[in-house]
Amino acid sequence: GIGCGTARSVYRKAKPDKEGLRKRVLVLPVMDHAGVGEEKAAQIKTKFVDLLNEDGHFLVCKTTNPMPFTQKMRSPEFGILVDPHLIECAQEEGANVLIILALNPFEVASRKSGIWPFRKLRQESEVSLLVDVVDPINGVLFLTSLETRRTTIPEDISRNPEDKRKIDDQILEQVLPDLL
Repeated sequence: GIGCGTARSVYRKAKPDKEGLRKRVLVLPVMDHAGVGEEKAAQIKTKFVDLLNEDGHFLVCKTTNPMPFTQKMRSPEFGILVDPHLIECAQEEGANVLIILALNPFEVASRKSGIWPFRKLRQESEVSLLVDVVDPINGVLFLTSLETRRTTIPEDISRNPEDKRKIDDQILEQVLPDLL
């Protein structure tokens, strides 16, 4: 019989590797507003790309042209960045989807815990990653997602400015797998 069920079987016979159609995705370098450094930002991008590759529905393109340096770009008022030059670059690469990642500055807040006579102050850090997904063919932003995770900062960490980078690295290592 002819029906909707045969279309899938015909497609699988024509394409024996059974991978299916995949979207070509171009992931830009992470905009590091948190100041974690180029190396950490590159690690975040690599882990994000690995997760996309594991999914199997995406083909992450490697860019042959140099992309504009996104570290110096400022996020607009609402965090949505659709630069026409980036869209042109994605079109030249043949990408169906352009993904822009922005690591926002860490927010630190003091929280009270416990009951009255035994109350303690504890430091919490909030880490957020903004993901904007753009259709480069039409230049339309079709998804924006802000993922946020909180973690407690250990009390024994000193508050020296030199140690801030080490503290930020520890916080990022704690929340990054869940954040991505």
